[in-house]
Amino acid sequence: MRQPSVLIFGNGYLGNRLSALLPNAVLSPQIVHTVNDAVGFVKSLGSLPDVVINCIGYERKVATVDDHLSMLGSNVAAPMILAEACRMTGSFMIHCSSDHVFAGQKRPNEAWEEDDHPCPITLYGRTKAAADLALQDLGHVAIVRFRALIDHVPSPHNFLNRLASYPRVAQIGYSATFMDDFVTATQTIATHRMCGVYHVFNPGPFHNEVFLERYRRRVDVAHRCEFYLPSDVREGLDIGADKYFVASRKLFDAGVALRFVYDAMDETLDKYVEYRSSH
Repeated sequence: MRQPSVLIFGNGYLGNRLSALLPNAVLSPQIVHTVNDAVGFVKSLGSLPDVVINCIGYERKVATVDDHLSMLGSNVAAPMILAEACRMTGSFMIHCSSDHVFAGQKRPNEAWEEDDHPCPITLYGRTKAAADLALQDLGHVAIVRFRALIDHVPSPHNFLNRLASYPRVAQIGYSATFMDDFVTATQTIATHRMCGVYHVFNPGPFHNEVFLERYRRRVDVAHRCEFYLPSDVREGLDIGADKYFVASRKLFDAGVALRFVYDAMDETLDKYVEYRSSH
């Protein structure tokens, strides 16, 4: 099957990584404020893209009034603008959402599923959930949710580097997403124009202490940190940090088998070491 041409909006960490990893992908330099901006830019290209990926997003843990408006613009208005532009140009759209559309655990020993209604608690989560609810029934849009992207390429935005940099780390488990699997899922959704909501989480629980022990063995034998058991999930953590998601059955049915967490850990850490030694 022909690889679709992909146009990516959002010049941040995710947009740049996807443009480097997806075949036939181009990162847009254009900032869009209106549907006409988006349509005009898309039509100015040599050919219309088969797929548009929205990686635009804005998050602040402590939000000012200006941050509120910026989040509404980036997380709600921009996806609506791009969705309408895609409808007008015949492109398929993939909207990058977030695990923040859910707050904390669903119920004890239960994981969030793709058809669960969002229940955010933070402003960022509410704006992302608003976009999801508006887009989820459109026949030319897919919504992908993920968390804590773990990549083999060093970056301050790579969750691998962030976790390894913390002097104190909570002993909790949760669902996580590895970049290589996220790219595989995104490519499949783009190629087959699979609309709907997709939870792109590697099967199995991700435990901080397990990952960092493997990081110490494989990457940095001198790495040390203090582990602690939080008495309250809000103590030094993002709200709802210990949440789990059911890996997408729809992706599995489409032939996308995301790696089990521990397999993905080892393979990503080995690739990380190899990348660092060659750069």
